[in-house]
Parts: sequence; structure tokens; C-alpha cells
Amino acid sequence: MASFKNLRIKNFRGFDSIELKGFNRINILMGKNNCGKSSVLEGILLLIGLHNPTLPSSINKLRGMQPGQSGFLKSMFHNMDMIAHPVIMGDYDADSFRKLEIKPILKTSMQGGGSPLVSSPTQDLSGVELKGITKIQDKETSSSVSLTIEGGSETTLFSTVSPDGLDGTFISSHMGEGLSLAMISDLVKKKKDHIVLEAIQRFDDRVKAIKVLPDGIYLDMEGIDELVQINAAGDGIRRFLNIVSTIANLESKIVLIDEIENGLHYSAYKLLWQCILVISEVTNVQLFITTHSMETLKCLNEILRKESNAKYRDWVNSYTIANTKLKGFQTYRYNYEGFTNAIENEIEIRS
Repeated sequence: MASFKNLRIKNFRGFDSIELKGFNRINILMGKNNCGKSSVLEGILLLIGLHNPTLPSSINKLRGMQPGQSGFLKSMFHNMDMIAHPVIMGDYDADSFRKLEIKPILKTSMQGGGSPLVSSPTQDLSGVELKGITKIQDKETSSSVSLTIEGGSETTLFSTVSPDGLDGTFISSHMGEGLSLAMISDLVKKKKDHIVLEAIQRFDDRVKAIKVLPDGIYLDMEGIDELVQINAAGDGIRRFLNIVSTIANLESKIVLIDEIENGLHYSAYKLLWQCILVISEVTNVQLFITTHSMETLKCLNEILRKESNAKYRDWVNSYTIANTKLKGFQTYRYNYEGFTNAIENEIEIRS
């Protein structure tokens, strides 16, 4: 399994500079709203897919932005400053790393109607170039791909990059049914869909079966004569299904979950954490999860304190991201003991 150990980000989104060290199998990112938790996930995703030129556009669309809007790509540059371009670097495994530089593609236009007497040249951002370096032990490869956007339409230029075992999936806080459909379809083909069914039945014991049909996912529920479309079953079960099916399907991959509590009733938090621990043990995934819910954190701690879950305690690290006045962005890492002590003594670890 290729997994990240450390991460360094410069000049990306709201970060001028931030570093996170000592990643574990399950990594919880905490902090106040707008502290950059989601930006860390996006940075990891860009690093995983440094050969994919569509990712900068995709992560902005997840934020509700659209090509053609002012600042669509410029929002990735810290303080909209295109001189200090974003750099993301991650260490993984032994003597291996990835580095990504996001450089602006500029076009020159004339202001003032084009008359030489009143016009002045200005430079606008028309795209970005992703320059990547991958080192696997003693072997280093480089790649360069670009994304340009003209009038709201996208054009991509590809180049080849050597695969190194890094692969991952991003689950946004408002992901729809599409991800679950793809994941469960794959699990059905692998004859592993029972993993998800057993988890869903613990969430709602009325579910007898999960059906993947051409037009979507349906549930066979006790007491109902017809199949129930997953969207009609409620946001909670759909969110639960998204997370569990993704972890169950991506063996030895990286899963990024933004605002894990979103769409779920607090009564489901413990069950979700238990499912995440058990299923991730089977699939050997590395998880990066953001939250700002103390209730979610307390539920995770209660699950880990059970003696039957003692083997999972060394798997979990939690990180508080804080923007300090004197030292800028800082991260504070807690292992199981530190995390438990903070929860028991009601120490604020989210800011």
C-alpha cells in the first residue's frame, strides 16, 4: 500500500505555508470553519492525480464554482497572487515522494479599446500548468499537463507519467448518488456487496437487499411492496452508503472524506466509525477525514475506548489546524492518548 507520511503545502488557497507530519492509516483533520481543512484534502487529491489536468477544475466545481466565473482558477493561488504559485509535496513509503507545482498560463490583453494612445497591456489567467515530479526510491520521473479555459469550455493537454501505486477518491460533503452507484456496481462484480449490505442493515434493519439497476440504486425494504430509490430513503442513508461503499471498494487506496458528519443524524456517528474501522482493516485504505463536530469526535473516542477496538487505537491520528497570529498556520497532532485526554477534559481541539 502506498500511503502518505508527510505533507507540505505552499501558496495554495488560504495557505501561505502549512506542514502536516506523521500521517497514520486514519487521519482526522479538525479546526474552525475556513481554517483550510478542505484545502488540505484538495491538496492531497491534486498530488495523487498530478497527471490529471482536469482536477483543478473539478475541485473548484465541488465548491460550487463554474468555468467562466471570475477567479475560477485564480482562487487556487494564495491571495490571488499568481507570482507565488502553489507547491504541494508529499512523502510516502520509503524514500519516495511527489511534488506538484501549479503554474499560471497567462494571456495578454489590451485595456482601453485597443488604441495605442490609451491602451495598456494586462495579463489574465487563461489556464494552469501542472508540473509534477515523482520519486520512487532512486528513480525520478517528471510530468507536465495543462488545463486551459476559454469562454467556459475546457481544453486539456496530456503527457505520460509513471504509475506508482497512488490512487484515491474524494467524497465531498454533498456528493450525490453517482459515486455509490459506481462503487456498489464494482462490489457486485467482485461478489463483495455483502460488506455494504451488512453495514446498511445495521443502519436500518428494514433493508433486505441493495439493487443496482440501470437508472440508479434501489433498496428492498421490509414492509414495502416496491423497491425504494436511494434518494427517497433520505440523505442520511445515502451519505452512509457513499462512505461505506467507497471504503469497501478501494483496496489499498486513499479515501478523502470532507465533513464526515454532513447529512447524518448524530445517532449514526458511532455506527459509521465502527464500520469505517472494520472495513478499512479489510481493504487497507488510508483515510483523511475532516470534521468540525465535537459530537462526531466524542463518538469516535467512545468507539476506540471499547476493549474490542483496542487494536485500532494506534491507527488513528488527529490534527488541529490553526491560523496563529505569530507563527501563521500551525498543526497540532494527537495520538489516541492525547485525543482521549482532550475529550475527557473537554479541551477544545477544534481550533
